[in-house]
Amino acid sequence: CGRGRNKTSLKQRQIDYLKTMFQTIFLFGLGIAICFLITEVGKRTIGRLRPYYITICNPIWAYIQCERTLLTASGPMVVSQYVTNHYCNSTASSRDLQEARLSFPSGHASYSTYAFVFLFVYFEARLVCPRIQFLKPFLQCLCVAIAFFTCLSRVTDNKHHASDVIGGAIIGFCIAVFAAVRVGTYLWSFSVYCETIDETKKDHLPQDERVPIPGIETKPSGELRSNDQMQLENINQHRQPPIIHTPHNTKSYYDNGISVREQKNTSNSIFHGGRRVSPSGPFEGTNT
Repeated sequence: CGRGRNKTSLKQRQIDYLKTMFQTIFLFGLGIAICFLITEVGKRTIGRLRPYYITICNPIWAYIQCERTLLTASGPMVVSQYVTNHYCNSTASSRDLQEARLSFPSGHASYSTYAFVFLFVYFEARLVCPRIQFLKPFLQCLCVAIAFFTCLSRVTDNKHHASDVIGGAIIGFCIAVFAAVRVGTYLWSFSVYCETIDETKKDHLPQDERVPIPGIETKPSGELRSNDQMQLENINQHRQPPIIHTPHNTKSYYDNGISVREQKNTSNSIFHGGRRVSPSGPFEGTNT
């Protein structure tokens, strides 16, 4: 990206970049904290056995009662029942056994989805680089691909069920949209803009000859581009408007006292008495 032409604007830009960087990091960390809180509350309250739970637990099947007998009018009936109490015959630690019960929602899915959706929105809102037009969509597609791959890996590794991954991805997506779209728009005041060569040359032009670029809020010098609109209006006001020839109006905007036809008749008599006739003064004398 180009630099400003004076030290004051460069210093101001550096301050703005540092300020925006800290605001963005704080916003990202705040979203991570919210995502962690919601995910952990879901794990501790709902839980769910992971797909590999039976392998790590290795329960004692002799102590497990999967059926029970009910007495009915027609006689005893054997029905299936949920296994609520069981004993693990495993060398795994209690921490590993507790971790095997925390399948829903997926923490990796929620964190990865939040992080890369946040980056997706950040690139869309902040990255403007005309010289490399494919850079932004490439980075955005890369973010989506990494988040999707992370979610799929949790299923293929038998760490989570598919529904656990979907639930975690929904949590991360919602928090990322809230943090980046609802909150980030109030913090991100200008775009990361990579100026072109023509725009770099334009910054060396006089202030009254610069033309604003639509869609960019600040200049590389750090000055708001909204001020250019007022400068453009001032330039247009000082420009002389053209002469309009219409059947109903033959007056010139340059001189309301002389018509276009009169100017045509006096085109051969520009000088009168050794003096140049003023367009705004009265016409005296005859053609010579």
